[in-house]
Amino acid sequence: MLDSDDILAPGALEILKNYWDDIPDDQKPHFAGVEGLCSYLDDTRISGKRFPEDVMDRNFLEMQYRYGIWGDKKGAARTEILRQYPFPIFPNEKDMRESVIWNRMAHLYKFRYINQVIQKIEQLPDGLTANAFRRRIGSPRGFRLAFLEMLNEHAMYCSPSQQLAYARRYVRCSLHCGCGYIRQWSDVKKRWYWLLAVPEGTIGWLKDWIKMWRYAEFRKP
Repeated sequence: MLDSDDILAPGALEILKNYWDDIPDDQKPHFAGVEGLCSYLDDTRISGKRFPEDVMDRNFLEMQYRYGIWGDKKGAARTEILRQYPFPIFPNEKDMRESVIWNRMAHLYKFRYINQVIQKIEQLPDGLTANAFRRRIGSPRGFRLAFLEMLNEHAMYCSPSQQLAYARRYVRCSLHCGCGYIRQWSDVKKRWYWLLAVPEGTIGWLKDWIKMWRYAEFRKP
């Protein structure tokens, strides 16, 4: 899986295949693929954290929340599994957090994570990371879904502080897509976290409106 501004590292396909072949055949049905590290195009720095061990068999949620792994990680996944997890589609929205798919997949499948560089990446000024605000404002229903699922489906992997942070983001994005407090209350399972998150989530929503007013692209004619 390559983004438009990425290239494969030398020998990447051979590395991925060798590590995949090392997985015992009777265990392969439980694996979605192999994932490794990314380094930057202009130097040898690794994006984010390396894995605690050179080879780890874990699911995506464990790596994110139990081991605190962050940064770009890329590899190869089985197409027959990817087809089981299509991205949700919302009319007039074109962005969705990729983690929605990996989080859902994590309940049934794991990856073999390796401390080998698979891709060379470049974060361009107009890339997804740089435009996080515009993505979130332009696709509030998709982002709302991502944060709601973190609270309702994946909370067992998160600490209380992480759940509260997701609750704040859920409130914020819900208000942007017209979902009021009654609808939020009915949809969320972690209601104590939601109650605690309402004030800050609402303030964040108001700050977004102020920020949007400063950008002409968000103003209606």
